[in-house]
Amino acid sequence: MAACVSNGLSAIFELLHMSAFQINGYGNYALDATSGHLEAISDSMVSLILLSIGGGWTLPSDVVVGVGGGGIGKDATSTGKFIQGIKNPASSLLGLFSGDTKGGIVAMTIILVHAGLAQWGRTFDDDFDTYHALEHPPGKMLMMLRFALGLFFVTGVGSVRSSGRCPPPLMSFLTKFALVGLSYFASLPGVSMFVGSVLPYHLRHQALHWGAALVQACSLASLTWLFVGRSDASAYHRLSRVGRQHAE
Repeated sequence: MAACVSNGLSAIFELLHMSAFQINGYGNYALDATSGHLEAISDSMVSLILLSIGGGWTLPSDVVVGVGGGGIGKDATSTGKFIQGIKNPASSLLGLFSGDTKGGIVAMTIILVHAGLAQWGRTFDDDFDTYHALEHPPGKMLMMLRFALGLFFVTGVGSVRSSGRCPPPLMSFLTKFALVGLSYFASLPGVSMFVGSVLPYHLRHQALHWGAALVQACSLASLTWLFVGRSDASAYHRLSRVGRQHAE
């Protein structure tokens, strides 16, 4: 919900900025900057949810036992511990105020890094989606961040699949989900590289804007289906505790 609301508000603020631009010829910096930061928040929230679900969030504990190599605990790998740190995004953030700070710090760090890159990018260019560009250092760092998070995501999904207790139907679903999630993490760098290599500079930001918006919409649609799909929609929905009162 936070990702959807942030994405929608980002579009509204950008429309207001463009309306101001038509009137005064330079728009409104505050509206444009707010739009960019809301887009960054939406990106970070989608990343957190993908990482969490990929690491086994809402699945029964007997399915994800062994995740991270030797179980999620003192014997888990660094990737397993990272995924465990944000296994429940909302709970992890609330943990900052309840004393369970480990997961909250991991989740908040991902959000703040996205926000920092969005603001840093605006020091190079005032165009919307400038932090998605590859021409400057913050844009390149964002691409590296996406690749790193995508690697953690795929590793987390692979750990759940290889836990030894994952039912075959769920393994098939996780394979498809891994492709959807990986397309989110890899598509923005891919779109940016493609746009930067085939289009002239004055057309890049518009193409990048629409490409990023399409990727974001598809990712939000797939995540929405995970949470609102019927209990018999897939093997994940049959096993997942999402939507139940005791879901973690």
